[in-house]
Amino acid sequence: MEKDFELYELDGFPSIKVYENHFEIKAIDYSKYRAIKYQEVKEIKFSNPANNSSIQILKKISGTVNNLSRTSPCILKIVLNNGGDWEYKTTNKTDIDFHKLLRILRGKLSFSN
Repeated sequence: MEKDFELYELDGFPSIKVYENHFEIKAIDYSKYRAIKYQEVKEIKFSNPANNSSIQILKKISGTVNNLSRTSPCILKIVLNNGGDWEYKTTNKTDIDFHKLLRILRGKLSFSN
């Protein structure tokens, strides 16, 4: 494994080490990193499950559901080429640095695939 990396540790998000040929990710509630090669990744998704279409319909019916999207965690999903995936819970707060990190990772994916 390469020695030089950039470490991203943002409050409420998984810790991610970015290397030239792979990245390592550690869930908020876990102590070990998982190494993933860029060429193994099909897609990186980031979403708030509370904002899906069925919840949106309920929001129109009841204002109480609106609070769900503000308190439920977002999900960072790493979809692998072999059909597997890994999901990581994150805070539902917006963080510019985290979105920059996702752009960096997605850029490395497009370069390696």
